[in-house]
Amino acid sequence: MDYGLPVLTVTDFGEGLAERARRGCPCYLVFTGSVLQRYNHASQFDDVMRAAPLSAEDRSAIARDVQSVFLPDIDHTMTTLHGQRVYTRHVRQWLAKRLA
Repeated sequence: MDYGLPVLTVTDFGEGLAERARRGCPCYLVFTGSVLQRYNHASQFDDVMRAAPLSAEDRSAIARDVQSVFLPDIDHTMTTLHGQRVYTRHVRQWLAKRLA
């Protein structure tokens, strides 16, 4: 699908995440089932980052401070009560771990 917008390379995306992590900004990425033809399995983020040409320092920062979750049973708008509950539960669990 082409939305007429520039698309970041995997390397640029990984480097940006790593930079945020090094600056003390942990990231929790939520991927939903809205676009299954592009994102369709739980280990996809880790698989892509592992294959990306990133420095050892960037890989370490991402492994330490970036977590992703794949929630195929909700959509990206999270307007259903079910979607809101699932999303909220996951974010609360992530925050509890980060703040412990």
